[in-house]
Amino acid sequence: MEENFEQKNIDQQELEQTVYDQKDVIQNADIQHENTQHVTSESYFQYYLFILFNSIIGFILVMYFSRHLIDLFASKGIIDLRNMKTVVSIVASSTITMLFMLITLTLKRFFKSLFFSEIFLYIYIGGLTTIINIVSWNFFFKLIDKFIVSEQVAWKVAEGIAFVVAVIFAFFADKIIVFKSRSFAPRVLFAELGIFISARLVTEFINVGLMMFIIDYQKQDPFFGKVLASVVVIVLNYLFSKFVIFRKKTIKHEEQNQ
Repeated sequence: MEENFEQKNIDQQELEQTVYDQKDVIQNADIQHENTQHVTSESYFQYYLFILFNSIIGFILVMYFSRHLIDLFASKGIIDLRNMKTVVSIVASSTITMLFMLITLTLKRFFKSLFFSEIFLYIYIGGLTTIINIVSWNFFFKLIDKFIVSEQVAWKVAEGIAFVVAVIFAFFADKIIVFKSRSFAPRVLFAELGIFISARLVTEFINVGLMMFIIDYQKQDPFFGKVLASVVVIVLNYLFSKFVIFRKKTIKHEEQNQ
């Protein structure tokens, strides 16, 4: 009788343990499902914000560059639309922005996986840095050119200011968004910043050299020279950042420390 009683207790305990394990599995599955839904909804929310942000930025940039192109075409005698500059720039900006929103919202699964990939984010930040550099350079070039008679001196001063603005933006954008280097410990931050600035100074010397060759020697339009030199700089900055500054080894080391 005692053996049967003990056996029943053992069987009862095993049954209770099995039921408990099954409940635990179900609860874990429910939690994972809720977390998955939360991550999915959060990622799509970030995606919509990304689309909205880029639509606004794109609208402004297309207006800016379209107005510049209208003046450039008119000065070259290709076509003169300066009397309709505002209307043409608004129509071009609105059309491109609506097409961008329509395509990215229709094919959101494809573009969501594309937009949040590391390689795209790097190209995106690099392109945005270049745009910031070009826009700030053009702004300061026109501003300084009013006070400095020599155009050759004005564009060089503007280049120095634009370089500082672009480097500050690029460092923090690459560090946080692209390579997920979230450590702001002084040792890590200053080491990355030192290498980053050194690399950008090297590419900046190359950039200025190309601009001097195109603008001063070839006598080309300063804006054209700036854009052409920036393309070369984007490629060089990518190589430095990918293989020197924010290496995978550094990222893994930071994750272990955290």
